[in-house]
Amino acid sequence: MTKTHGPVGKGWRAPTQPPGCRSGCYVDDIGTPVRCNVAFVRSTHAHAAITSIDTAAAALMPGVVRSFCAADLEGICKPHAGCDARAQHAGRQSAVSPRTGEVVLAGCPVAAIAARTRAQAEDAAERVLIEYDELPAVVEVEQALAPDSPRRCSPEATWRSSTPSATANGAASFAAAATVVEQRIVFDRQTGVPLESRGIIASFAPCRANSPSTCRISRRSKCATCSQDLLSLPNHKVRVVCPDVGGASA
Repeated sequence: MTKTHGPVGKGWRAPTQPPGCRSGCYVDDIGTPVRCNVAFVRSTHAHAAITSIDTAAAALMPGVVRSFCAADLEGICKPHAGCDARAQHAGRQSAVSPRTGEVVLAGCPVAAIAARTRAQAEDAAERVLIEYDELPAVVEVEQALAPDSPRRCSPEATWRSSTPSATANGAASFAAAATVVEQRIVFDRQTGVPLESRGIIASFAPCRANSPSTCRISRRSKCATCSQDLLSLPNHKVRVVCPDVGGASA
């Protein structure tokens, strides 16, 4: 058997967790005096115009506190564009536009239902009626590269990072090479499947010095930065706490 080195194959304990401590929990285990649970109604189309949203039946379901659509949050919460400064500079883009009522990816949130329990929120979300006018969608990488492909935003707004590698005259180098090998490699998208995915408990208290949020992600500073930006709050007004919670790292 090959001997492993480093942390591979070995047990690991958080530096702040004393030996024998079993204080880990899930988001649902964190009790709060008053709490609403949110369930999202997500788009069933990759690209479509929303012609109508009817939440009247959902609002009458037991335990429902309020329903939200993108238009309800306009002026309160900015469209989410991630925390990449380059993407924000190129133009903030959201998965659903409250002005045009257009969704640009399958599964993007279209409406949200806040209820007293998770089950009540999910039951009410099933009563939301949404009508779509389906639009052309891009489902292949090669299709996205075509000049006439439908575009969500400018290429600069989707750029995250690049590693350029080129010679002064690449075409001449290939022409002079004894052998040229070309291969197309396709990678299927992979993701972790934790017992509990991303979750957050947020509390907004205008009279307090800050509004605490307990989240199940490891990048606490990124969560705080995004919250400050989306809600237009100064950094001292947002506090993010990441205890020993959740089933995986984000």
